[in-house]
Amino acid sequence: MKLAIKLLDLVHDSISGFEGIVTGRAEYAYGCVQIAVAPKAMHDGQPGESRWFDEGRLVEGAATKATGGPQDAPPAPGIPPRLKPGMNGVF
Repeated sequence: MKLAIKLLDLVHDSISGFEGIVTGRAEYAYGCVQIAVAPKAMHDGQPGESRWFDEGRLVEGAATKATGGPQDAPPAPGIPPRLKPGMNGVF
């Protein structure tokens, strides 16, 4: 069986966006594989705590975009878009 994610690989979690270096791997008797990921960033001069993720959630490489967050919905057909802050509605 070939291991896709190896120790010291840079990975990110596809759900939370957490990014870091692989520092551990645990394989359990019934097939569950979990990976320990240490954050790259330091907090107050100290390394952050590692977090464990299921292998299937992790993607090799740095995260390319921010995940989640509120976004404006596209306007419905026939309804004018909302005014942006600072606009008084006079055209």
